[in-house]
This record gives sequence, C-alpha cells and structure tokens, in this order.
Amino acid sequence: MRKKSYWLALAVVLVFASLITVSAQVLTTQVTGRVIDQTGGVLPGVTVTLTNLATNVAATAVTNDDGGYTFPQVSPGSYRVSTEYPGFKRAAVEPVRVEVRVPATVDLTMEVGGVTEEVVVTGSQGQAVINTVNAEINTIVNRAQIEELPLNGRDVTQLALMQAGVTGSSEIAREASVNGMRGSFNNLTLDGVNNQDNFIRTDAFFGVIPLRESFVQEFNLTTSNADVDAGTGGSQTLMVTRSGSNDFHGQLFYYHRNDALNANTFFNNAAGIEKERVRNHQYGGSLGGRIIPNKLFFFVNYEQEKDPATASVARIVPTQAARQGNFSYLDNAGNPQTVNLFQLTGVTPDPEVQSLLDLIPEPNDPSLTDDPNLSGFRFNSPSKSDSDWLNIRMDFEPWRNHAFTGSFHQFRFEAPNDPANDIDARFPGLPGAGQESTRRLGSGSWRATLSPAITNELRFGAQWAPVEFTNQETFQRGYQILFSDAGLGEVDLFENPIQNFMPQGRNAPVYDLLDNMSWVKGNHTFKFGGNYRALRVDQFNAAGTVPAYILGFGTGNSDPLTAGLFPGGIAADDLATASELLGILGGFVRTSQQTFNVTSRNSGFVQGAQEERLIKQNFFSVFGGDNWRLSPSVTINYGLRWEFHGVPTEDQGLALLPVGGTEAVLDPNATVDFAGEGTGRNFFNNDLNNFAPNVGIAWRPFDKTVFRAGYSIAYVVDNNITTVTNALAGNDGLRQDQATFG
Repeated sequence: MRKKSYWLALAVVLVFASLITVSAQVLTTQVTGRVIDQTGGVLPGVTVTLTNLATNVAATAVTNDDGGYTFPQVSPGSYRVSTEYPGFKRAAVEPVRVEVRVPATVDLTMEVGGVTEEVVVTGSQGQAVINTVNAEINTIVNRAQIEELPLNGRDVTQLALMQAGVTGSSEIAREASVNGMRGSFNNLTLDGVNNQDNFIRTDAFFGVIPLRESFVQEFNLTTSNADVDAGTGGSQTLMVTRSGSNDFHGQLFYYHRNDALNANTFFNNAAGIEKERVRNHQYGGSLGGRIIPNKLFFFVNYEQEKDPATASVARIVPTQAARQGNFSYLDNAGNPQTVNLFQLTGVTPDPEVQSLLDLIPEPNDPSLTDDPNLSGFRFNSPSKSDSDWLNIRMDFEPWRNHAFTGSFHQFRFEAPNDPANDIDARFPGLPGAGQESTRRLGSGSWRATLSPAITNELRFGAQWAPVEFTNQETFQRGYQILFSDAGLGEVDLFENPIQNFMPQGRNAPVYDLLDNMSWVKGNHTFKFGGNYRALRVDQFNAAGTVPAYILGFGTGNSDPLTAGLFPGGIAADDLATASELLGILGGFVRTSQQTFNVTSRNSGFVQGAQEERLIKQNFFSVFGGDNWRLSPSVTINYGLRWEFHGVPTEDQGLALLPVGGTEAVLDPNATVDFAGEGTGRNFFNNDLNNFAPNVGIAWRPFDKTVFRAGYSIAYVVDNNITTVTNALAGNDGLRQDQATFG
C-alpha cells in the first residue's frame, strides 16, 4: 500500500510539473496490439514483454478484457514482443521495428500447449507495416537508408527532399518547403531539442548543429496532422542520435573530393584564371557499446572537415585610362570621344584616392561591363573553411522501470574569408571578413514507468549558437572612404578595394523543457503534459560606428561638369557617370556620416558604441488527448492543445513606441516612450486564445489496408525576432546616423 501511495504521489508531482513546464519534442511512440487464441478469441490477463534486442532491457504489460495491450512510451529501436499465459505456448515476434513517433502494431496468436514451447514469428509477418493508430502523415528515414542512399556532403537533411510534400532546390535542402508552407513553419529538433536558428528563422531544414550521417540514427518528417503532443510547427522534423548497445560497433572514415576531373568555367578560362580549387577532406570515427552490460551504454562520434577551397568572384574596376582621368563616351552624333576630366575642369587627383586606386589590380575580364571606362577583374577568392563535430550519447537504465538518456553535440566552424556572404577580400592580398562559431546542443531525459498503466517522460535541453562576423581590416586611417551611399540605394561605380564590413554577431540560446505522461486505461491511452521554451537573442552590430566619408559632388561641392564642356555633346547618363568618376578621383566629400547608439535608457548617444540588444521571448503550452481503440479495427484520436507565445521584449527596455497605442501611430503630434522589460509597456498584447483541437481516425478494414483522416490546428513560431529587431534598428530615438553635407 505504501509503495502504491509513493508512485501515486510521484505521478501527481510530475503532472503538476508538466503544467508549469519549450518546445522539446516527444521522441517515443507506442507499441500496441491484441493477443488472441487460434479460434480468434481474445485473451485477457496475458503477460506481454517488450525487449530491446540491442540492450536486453525489457518492459512488461498485461492484456485488458479485450486482449489489447499498450506500451505507451517506447524509444526507437529493434525489439522482441513476447507473450506468456498458462496453458498456452509462448508466442513472440521479432524483430519489431519501432521508429520515431510512428506507432507500431503487433498482434500475436497463442496456441494451446505448454509454456516451455515457443512460437516465433518474424517481424515482417507479425508487425503491421502501416500506421493503424492515428492520422499523422509522416515518413521515416531509417539508419539503413541514411547509410546507403547517396548524399552529397553527407548532409542527412538532403533526404528530406525525397519525401512527399517537400519541395525545394535539388542541392539546398535548408530552403525547402513542406506542403507549400514557409520554411519557418517547420519545427526541426535534434534529440527532442530545437535545432534551428531562432534569430534568422527562415529555413525549414537548417540546423545549428549540421546533421551528418555518421551520428544520426533516423528521422521522422511529419508533414500534416501531427498528434496533440507536437507543437510550435505546422510540420515536424525529429532527428535522433545513434545509441550504444551490448555489442561494440565502430567505424573510421575518410572522404575526399577534389577538382582533378572538374572542368574550368568559361569565364575563368577566358580570363586566364585557373579553375576553382576543390580539396574537401572529411574524416573521423565513431564508437558505440556498453559500459555496464544491459544497463549503461555509450556512443561517441568525432569528425572534421577541412575545405581549403577557392570561389570565383568578379569585380568592376576602372580602366587604366579612367584612373588618369581620361573619360570616353559617344557624342550626340554617335562618334567616340575621349576627354581628360582633370584638364577639362582644373581638378587635381586626390592622393588618398590614388592610394586606394593603387590597390586595385589591372583588368583581366572586359566581359563584365560595356562601359568603355570600366572593365572587370576576375579571380579565385580564398574560401577556406574548417569544421568539426563532437557527438556523445549516453543511455542508462539502472532499474527496470527507469531509463535516462543524455546527449551532447558541438559544432565548430571557421571561415576567415567568406565569399558566400560577399564579405571576402575585395582583391587578392587585401584583408577580408569572415565568420566563426562554436555551437552546442544538449539534451537529457528521464522516463519512468510509475505503474503498469502510467509512464512519464521528463525531457530538458538547451542549444547555444553564437556566431560572430569579423573583419581583418583595421581601418588605420580612423575613417572609411566610400564611393557611394548604400543607405540611398546607390551602388559603387567600381569596386572599393577596402572591405568596409563592420563586425556583428549574435547568440540565440534556447532552453527547452517538456513533460509527457501516458495513462493506459482499458481501451484508452490518455496523454497529457506541457512544454516550456525560453528564447534569448543577444545581438550586436558595429555598423556605422567608424566615421565614413562618401565621395562625390553635392551640397557645398558643386559639380563642375556640364554637357557643354564635352565635344559633340554628351548623353545625360554618360554625364552622370563622368561626374561620379571625377568626384571620386578628385576626392570630393559630399557627405560625412557616423552612427551613434545608446547603451542604456539614460546614457544618451555614446561615441563608438555598437548597437546591442537582448531580446527575450517565452513559450508555454499544455495538452491532453486520448487514443481510443473503439474496436480491433478502429482507433479514434482526440485532444486539445493550448499554446502561449509570449510577446518578445528587450531586456533593458531599449525600445520606443507611441504613447496611446495604435491610434497614436497616425497622430502627427504623438509622443513616444520606452517599451520593453522594466518599463511596464509591452510591444503588443498577449494572445491567450491559441487553442488547437486535434482529431483523427484510423480504420483497418483489411490486414494490409488502413484508412486515416484527421483535422488539426497548429500554431507556428515565425520569424518573430527579426521582425522586432528590424523595428528597433529603424528607431532614431535609440540610434542616429549623423550626416554632414559638403
């Protein structure tokens, strides 16, 4: 009696924990079935044992009055289902394949005889090959497929492109769409913990821990009708790490790809440039096995990728004649003309600009432009990157009814010169900008069988994904010289040799907690629980903090060129180009500008301070549902989920909103005041009516035929943080661009 009271008390505690507990995801599923005799009669009271074939860990259940049994929370793996009942031979089905969030149905028939005899049926005969329990539309990509299907770069997410409902580029899975939805509507998890970039949340299959075939066991892609315990996404993609077993298994691997058989591009050939370098090296190893037989297991994977590549880039450069002030054009009669802008106006070359021109190489590719004063320079920009992965998983089952799992993932990436983001060195031998990142994800769970009918899983985790974009350019002048004003949408006449990118970066940690409880009662399997997610986005941006001088004619520097100075006349577009070229060569400053930021609500604008913001957002949900086996061939699912997506807030209250709400937005006399944490003013009102019903039915009229139908509502996490930060960045009360003209 005391033992029963203990487990009941513990169950109550865990239920309340679930109600006060991000959207970690449930990775377990249920194994169900019926036990009958040779005449088709049901057998109540039969002991059913589920044994993991890799670890020998077992669980038991007892059939109900209808001969049905349910194991409500089973981890992915290969199992044996066996039965034992007085007066009957033992029956068993193996191997039974249990996959992530896909219910498995195993029916067993027992024959009259002694319990010392056993009838074993292979899994292919005894296990239903289709989902007969709920209306989820999902696809499992298992370990055999991950190992055997060809993958360019060993990126597992590419296999998502092969699934029904997924559309996208044949090479870039991260940009794919599921059932036509935005990429942000997919919820991507690794070992139950969110694995997405929550600052720029746009891609469906981009993982902050890139998913390699060496450590992913399998994944489940649910495209519609996800069950009631799955939230924060219209589609669900669940990745699971490989685990250890009683047997030791390991591998060492090396993959290499090079350009030996690659052809050069047409444009590189035409410019006399060698082909892009490809020297990709991927190598590492993994090992899994036991520490304590039948109880403690491990899996570890470590790998590196070295890629000393180059990428072909092209820049617009001035011709040698244009550098000397010689400007070519077609006059009004269509005749070619050339004038020297310095002689035409009396302007002299600026020595600072000349020092910049000296950094620009001679043209080698005239195909880039048809302007006679400009040409092209093509070269292979260094695109070297280094990456490494560390992946660890531990499974511990110290007692029959308790199982603990833990996993840790680390990914490091460094690309000192980054052509992919167009922040690399402008020309060979000059400083460029790149990025570096060390990302980590951890997950842990405790699954407890509190009684023969009640199972609970508590899961928690976190991911950290700091990324920093840095520039090797030191701006020794103390200021920048710019050829155009990007803020006005202008484009440089020709390439500025200085990489003027300013450092920026962010860290967007996510903390996840989930509790999920299952209760088997007769033909019902009730599930209920809760989720909590804490999202923090700590970002910085130094853009504009170094003074910049934009060259050209403007207020205080009148343009000395007029159409009448050009022999034969000149078209308006050519005159504008000539003026832009002369303004640069002569070093005329039309605008000087610098950005000033606040560091607190009381600091005022601080010289040299970069923009820093800490955005916080919390999510909370609770759910309840039931899988009701109405008959041996019909199962009904119903449930309700409630989600709370909290209003984002700025940690220091560094945001400004009109006083008076939405009505003040169009009021020309409106005032603004601080909003965010500590101010008593939210960015907008909380939405408390996010109720998500979920119903479904599965009907199995024949052995290998199932009809399923379902209806559900999903509340998704869209690109919320970027929406908020974009609004904050455009607020002149917290950041100002000071400009002086002439």
